[in-house]
Amino acid sequence: MEGSFSAPDKGTMLKAKVRFVISRLFKSQLRSLERIYDDHDDAMGKLADALPEQYVDFVDLADYISESRKEDNRRETLNAGNDAIRELEEMIDNLRV
Repeated sequence: MEGSFSAPDKGTMLKAKVRFVISRLFKSQLRSLERIYDDHDDAMGKLADALPEQYVDFVDLADYISESRKEDNRRETLNAGNDAIRELEEMIDNLRV
């Protein structure tokens, strides 16, 4: 039959919903991390501006949130979300839905 459409089974629909919800959760976590990083950068900038010139280099020493640390945290968040999706999909595969 031309143009026929079959609805996805309940398991497929449940997996799609799980992916959507978990993805929304870890995207929210990424936005929170970005806000923290922005606040941190603002605070470090204010500190540098408030210090006499000879002490400004010490601000860089105190700045523990490097770009590589930011990237590591982002990767960990994405990996945790993707792992959660995989584990939940595996559980769904083992259910009779």
